[in-house]
Amino acid sequence: MSVTAKNFYRRSLPSTCVDFSSEEGKRLFKESLLEGNANIYFKLAAQFRTQDEPAYCGLSTLGNDGIERLGGGSRSNLEGTVEILSRNNARLLCSIRTREKVVFFRTGINLPQFTCLASCNRLNADVRYGKEGEDFLRMLREDVIASVRNDAEVIVASYDRSQLEQTGTGHFSPLAAFHSGTDKVLIMDVARFKYPPHWVTLTQLQQAMCSLDPSTKKTRGYVKLSLRKDSCPLVAFAIKANLGCNDADVSCLSIISVEHISCTSGTLRKEMRLRFYI
Repeated sequence: MSVTAKNFYRRSLPSTCVDFSSEEGKRLFKESLLEGNANIYFKLAAQFRTQDEPAYCGLSTLGNDGIERLGGGSRSNLEGTVEILSRNNARLLCSIRTREKVVFFRTGINLPQFTCLASCNRLNADVRYGKEGEDFLRMLREDVIASVRNDAEVIVASYDRSQLEQTGTGHFSPLAAFHSGTDKVLIMDVARFKYPPHWVTLTQLQQAMCSLDPSTKKTRGYVKLSLRKDSCPLVAFAIKANLGCNDADVSCLSIISVEHISCTSGTLRKEMRLRFYI
């Protein structure tokens, strides 16, 4: 007797989405490229990192090499800022607010937590919460076009998959191209085991961003990320880079009890208490 296990590997895209590798998807990308609306794609795609676990979409998005290299940076001069996150060592930042534990590994992160982690990793994080109406749609379109036309800013969408007729709920992924003729945007889905990169209309994406997140009681939305050039990496990342520690060494040291970093109203109170356990 054979048993078919329930899984979510390689779901078929709904008709509302256009597979990036399909003939139509290729045409949309070619035309976007000719319009100059796909420049950020190459920085994201060069070493695109996808998630290892179902709840890691936010962490994997932040850990992408393309986001690490915003503004023309390289791994060497960014000093490994986000590498620990992308290596599944996010436990180093398990307390990002006083007396509050963030459960990354079972439930993932929400939009405020994503924004806070981005700010902790030398990124300007300008968040926009989803709204109905033409004003938000116009702002989203303008921000997407500004992002895809350069390589110094990435837009990360926080949206509800079910609103795109996909399986699942909350998800994070970066946006890589825009096709003006159809008003479609390319979502670089970080869950490669589930869906390939695909095109959706901005109206569809807006609807998916307007879904309420039960953990915050707010809508989802998007974040504009750019490198904060006048900042230094967190001390854990600097130690890792400057002392040549590998991921295992850093994990074993269990560096950091971040007891006094708060992310209230998008600002960081730079009070940190470090503890080393050897």
